[in-house]
Amino acid sequence: MLRLAVKPKDKDGVIMFVKSYKRDWSFRKKLVLTPLLGEAISIDNLGGADTVKAICSLREKGASYCYVGSCEIEKLVAHSQFYIIAKHTRKGLEYYCSEKEEYDSKLKQRIQVPEFTKDINKAEFSKSLDNVNATLTRIRQNSKEKITAHSVFLTIENDLNIPNIIFAVTNKVSKKTRYLKRYDLNGKSSDKVQMCDYMDSALQVTYDEALKIYDDLHAKHKGFLVNLHIRKDGENTHAKDFVCKKESIRIGFKLNV
Repeated sequence: MLRLAVKPKDKDGVIMFVKSYKRDWSFRKKLVLTPLLGEAISIDNLGGADTVKAICSLREKGASYCYVGSCEIEKLVAHSQFYIIAKHTRKGLEYYCSEKEEYDSKLKQRIQVPEFTKDINKAEFSKSLDNVNATLTRIRQNSKEKITAHSVFLTIENDLNIPNIIFAVTNKVSKKTRYLKRYDLNGKSSDKVQMCDYMDSALQVTYDEALKIYDDLHAKHKGFLVNLHIRKDGENTHAKDFVCKKESIRIGFKLNV
């Protein structure tokens, strides 16, 4: 199924999709865009005539557009998928962008209140689905509005989708460190954990996968001290020479607009 995608011109930003091409209150046909793939209309449903008119409208605005099919979508999901939080209103979606502190007279204390924007480019983006779901849960605790999480695509790469995180596991008794080679989240605490000595044989996962394995290892194998490491290209340090260093990972961010 082909869709019409619109990319920001001469800068990084959100990839939009054609949602509709319909008449507005003045009976003029208006091109409506959406950042959500699920809302995008297919070229077949849009129709040949309206597709041509939509493209003409994009050209008049100087927009950069392209057709995207299933292969292109798979590439976007693998490399350029990010996550946002949105509030549903009568006039459409508003996007979570920040928080401010306010005094709650009922709770008699100061609380963090989420702020939203109509401009998707000013939204707070997250590289991690687990991270955005945790933020969503916290926001919902103090709100009765309909607030949901969504995936969107940017013109930049999500480096946390790259499976380059490995596990350095140290036995608390012997103090010997080895790398995790395989791990079954459905396994039992009595199951033997498979290890290896070199990084190139170690299990490599994405950030969200690493969080699940890390928590599971801690719960089932309390005799291990677990450290995560972002493996660089070509890095192949022997486990006995591994030195644990504090590594920072940027998860949430805003676009430079």
